[in-house]
Amino acid sequence: VNAVHETDPERARRACPRHDSTDEAGGAPYWEIPPPGKPYVVPERDRDGDVWDPRWPVASVSWHDAEAYAAWKRSLDGRSWALPSEQQWEKAARGVDGRVFPWGDGFDATLCKMRDSRAGRSLPEPVGAFPADVSVYGVRDMAGGNRDWCAEATYSGDPSRRPVRGGSWFSSPRLCRVTNRVGNEPWCVLSNYGFRLACALPCPSPGGASPP
Repeated sequence: VNAVHETDPERARRACPRHDSTDEAGGAPYWEIPPPGKPYVVPERDRDGDVWDPRWPVASVSWHDAEAYAAWKRSLDGRSWALPSEQQWEKAARGVDGRVFPWGDGFDATLCKMRDSRAGRSLPEPVGAFPADVSVYGVRDMAGGNRDWCAEATYSGDPSRRPVRGGSWFSSPRLCRVTNRVGNEPWCVLSNYGFRLACALPCPSPGGASPP
């Protein structure tokens, strides 16, 4: 966001984490717009009064925002950063034995960050706060935490929607299954939608040449 803010403050404002919106107009930003020449910072509290933790997973951004971030990161180091495909996402979560959750087939609300994990109002928590929510490949928070936009430009053949995978901090047990999938418009913003990046192996070196 701050890299964009240096050259296009209005575009940066539109890319900030923002209130839920299912139309292209977008919701109001959660973060305060900085004075001219100053960067965005993660607020201690947002405009709703909720505390924000910089260790939270990315949230409240659209599929377009996620794609833009991947492109920006590729431009920094020349590596093949991209949103994972649905197949890549599910393999990373399920391993080779097709488990229902990253840790196995049985569900327990205390094993991942979902709506019943703790008493009281459910809110996001830092990445890795639930150590059991980790796949055999070491990938964290795929049953709970935040849901992830995936790379495909269609959802079940529908070009107007994009796939979203994983459970979240206010998901039901059924939605925490790593086989669960939904589709939404690419401009949709929800407080439990975020993303993670994948990189093809072997990753190219910073100089652009692939290692032997």
